[in-house]
Amino acid sequence: NGLPAPYGMPTHAQDLAAVLAAFTTEPVVVVGHSMGAFAALVLANLFPERVRSLVLVDGGLPLQVPAGIPDEDVVAAVLGPAAERLNSTFPSREVYRQFWRQHPAFSSDWTPFVEDYVDYDLTGEEPELRPATKYQAMAEDTAELHRGASLLKALDELAVDAQVLRAPRGLLNEPAALYAPGYLEAWALKLPSLRVREVPDVNHYTIVMGEAGAGAVAQSVQEALAIR
Repeated sequence: NGLPAPYGMPTHAQDLAAVLAAFTTEPVVVVGHSMGAFAALVLANLFPERVRSLVLVDGGLPLQVPAGIPDEDVVAAVLGPAAERLNSTFPSREVYRQFWRQHPAFSSDWTPFVEDYVDYDLTGEEPELRPATKYQAMAEDTAELHRGASLLKALDELAVDAQVLRAPRGLLNEPAALYAPGYLEAWALKLPSLRVREVPDVNHYTIVMGEAGAGAVAQSVQEALAIR
């Protein structure tokens, strides 16, 4: 969008804290998907009075990236076509919908909800429509997801209950998920307040945008709300 730098998880956490302050003075259950899960984790660290517990949906834990890989390669590897589209323009909303309909993550899970999300993602006027997210912002944020000091500090100092939901398939609906089997469980052994749940038969997108995935997320939120 049109907001200027600085980007990064601490900036997102500040924005989230401001939104929460506008609605309530009480701590709440915070739910974050993908990059939103990382921002939620840092929010809990920087503004602990705002967070009762966390539901982290296929995100929040450092990405598994080999040492020495340049940040731009990490962005390309993690986001793939989703990153490439940020530098593209589209002549109409229907063309943009077709881009996403052909995306492997939605090939069998296209719904009116997904279409509404895709329409919302565009800014500008035809025939120069473009995705709302700035590539620079996304690239800088993504670099933090495997080496960010604020993320590592938030994990080291995690003081609230957190459940992380894992999608067994990746951003392109491929078998190589964002997190390999066992990786999140290894983190849970180090963090007593972290619990891991796998949501079957979903990818990184349909864990929130598909019916089964959304139902699993809702169940985890309801469970978190029930804990006092």
